[in-house]
Amino acid sequence: MANSESRGGIAATVVTTLIAAVASLGVAWITSNNQAGKATEKRLEEKTATVQEIKDSLRHADEETQAIKGRLTSFGQEISDLRGEVESPQKLCSAYTPDHWRDSIIVPASWTPDQCRAFQKAVDASIWQIGCVSGTHVSFGPDNGGMPDNNNCKW
Repeated sequence: MANSESRGGIAATVVTTLIAAVASLGVAWITSNNQAGKATEKRLEEKTATVQEIKDSLRHADEETQAIKGRLTSFGQEISDLRGEVESPQKLCSAYTPDHWRDSIIVPASWTPDQCRAFQKAVDASIWQIGCVSGTHVSFGPDNGGMPDNNNCKW
């Protein structure tokens, strides 16, 4: 009987030890899940803050865009108002590279052919021309400085 009691005591000890081990594992599991949950919660808070910063930045960019659109609209109106004030004829300076591109600009009445040539060099074109624009008529002189046929803009 003593042997049987001894086995019963050992069995109870083993069962108690197993229960304690399972409880310890359960506590460890709950603790690790709790820590993982806290880490996940912290990452979620950081991501939420980042998203809010992006939203704020986009809102600010949209406000700036609206302000720029307003200024452009105003500027466009000012240009439209000035169109009626441009006096004809006007001097033209044109710089171009054949079969590639041309850039023609209206220049002040005080410009000289040498200034148009300087423009041609500045934009790295191979040819320059001076000309006049008046109403619907445009007249250019020969390449590299010849006077336009209709020099009513007084080059």
